[in-house]
Amino acid sequence: MSVKVLAGQDSSSGKRPIRQITTDSRSIRRGDLFVALRGEQFDGHDFVPAVLAQGAAGAIVHDEYRLPPSSAAVRRIEGRPAPFLFGVRDPLFAYQQLATHHRSRFNIPVVAVTGSNGKTTTKEMVAAVLAQRWPVLKTEGNFNNRIGVPFTLFRLTARHQAAVIEMGVDQQGQTTRLCEIVRPTIGLITNIGPDHLEFFGSMEGSAQAKAELLDQLPADGTAILNADDPYFDYLASRAQCRVMSFGFSEMADVRASGVTSDVRQGTTFRLHLPGKSRPVTAQIKVHGTHNVTNALAAAAVGAALNLSGSMIVQGLGRFRPAAMRSQVVTHHGVHIINDCYNANPASMKAALQLLAQWSPARERIAVLGDMLELGSETGQMHREVGQFLATQGLSRLIVCGPLGRKIADGARQGGMAGSQIEELADAGAAADRLKKIVRQGDVVLVKASRGMKMEQVVQVLTGMRAVIKQAS
Repeated sequence: MSVKVLAGQDSSSGKRPIRQITTDSRSIRRGDLFVALRGEQFDGHDFVPAVLAQGAAGAIVHDEYRLPPSSAAVRRIEGRPAPFLFGVRDPLFAYQQLATHHRSRFNIPVVAVTGSNGKTTTKEMVAAVLAQRWPVLKTEGNFNNRIGVPFTLFRLTARHQAAVIEMGVDQQGQTTRLCEIVRPTIGLITNIGPDHLEFFGSMEGSAQAKAELLDQLPADGTAILNADDPYFDYLASRAQCRVMSFGFSEMADVRASGVTSDVRQGTTFRLHLPGKSRPVTAQIKVHGTHNVTNALAAAAVGAALNLSGSMIVQGLGRFRPAAMRSQVVTHHGVHIINDCYNANPASMKAALQLLAQWSPARERIAVLGDMLELGSETGQMHREVGQFLATQGLSRLIVCGPLGRKIADGARQGGMAGSQIEELADAGAAADRLKKIVRQGDVVLVKASRGMKMEQVVQVLTGMRAVIKQAS
């Protein structure tokens, strides 16, 4: 890669081959190009002298930045080509433009995945399916924002024959900008739910933000949409290309029937694919109908790209859940559903349904915390989750945090006995309480928004030794 295109500019000093482009000063190696970004907690410009001293080929900086003349980096570059500084008005925009330029070099299927719930799980499932046919680049972890998406694209090489890019958005216009960088050929929207309502303002606002993906698809592209979602008709009307639907609806192009679940084996279902007279049997190593829906979305992508039914089934079978996303851990006979990476009302209800359906179980215990970024209706949404929980026949509810108490209020309003509900200060207190009450055969769901750090509960439970007693 050579630095030739930066925000529409050219630089004779930038024609030196670049090993890689990075925003992380800790990973700099000789020949890298460092992009100095500014964030709430850091300023990448503070690290420019150090990265140049470590051998970086150069740095993209704000045009007002000046390297200190006494910098050790300047003294240590003697004997090798001098690094360059490329000043721009907006280093982040330049970083994104470089990623756009790099993406334009590859004529391959690129799947963009967005939605309110299930993005990461669906992305992983799509990648597992496509990997049965091609080498696939996928978003690692949760690098799904305006910095993470370019980071992923810079890893695209001639070896890759397909890419799956996750897009997380919390403002209008963000999806459009990410699509300008990614240039997707297939757009997948998992669902529309009450996510980031603090920023979107309403469900309609959330739907409009996700629908920007459909506006950016090429005429010969494909929109993959959830037929069971209340916003399906709206989203389908926004698409100017082929639409392929998925879901449990009889009208869906890709649908499931005959769903069964097993504690150890996961979930099995009949997968109905377009153009096929008979369904095929699929199995995924996760539980819950919401994960079947995620699998159907991945199968729809495979079908859109003409993968065979056997390839799709094999890919779904090889999928493994990411950490803290419907991840089931069994420790000393206690089944722990670790779903504490994030939460909103829809994903909470799906997780509670999974807990309620788990069999066999001695006790089913929900450990829940605050759902964040829900806007002005946050209290009511927490109470509604509690009211729903009360209908699921659970044994015990433990809540943490000020909004978690609203879940408890809703559960009581829904008819759950007060003796079944405990309100605690934080994740640490919840972990201490669970150490005293869990028994072999119990199933424990742990879920909240990421900021609640509920993984502490899981860490305590999985770190316990012989303190878990057999049920009497």
